[in-house]
Amino acid sequence: MNGGRLRTRKWVPQKGDVVRLKSGFDRSLEGIAVRRAGLPLSEGALYEVVGCARGETSLVLMLSQVRVVHVAGVRHVARTGSAPFPYISERFELVPED
Repeated sequence: MNGGRLRTRKWVPQKGDVVRLKSGFDRSLEGIAVRRAGLPLSEGALYEVVGCARGETSLVLMLSQVRVVHVAGVRHVARTGSAPFPYISERFELVPED
């Protein structure tokens, strides 16, 4: 859809955006710490932004894990049952709507 535009403009997270972790997170020390802390973060998963707040040094996203399904050409976002949790926005990128 907006492949070129997403790369040229800085993404500003908004409620309702579907995001994913940037590549390399699972293999980083931060990724290992997140798994030990029990947060449901994985590079293969999708998350919906359910809220945003300005933290001390960066924007903090309130996330909920979701699945995206296309039915008859219409995109549907369904929550997977995980409780919303906060995490810093720099680790995520917007998922194009295809």
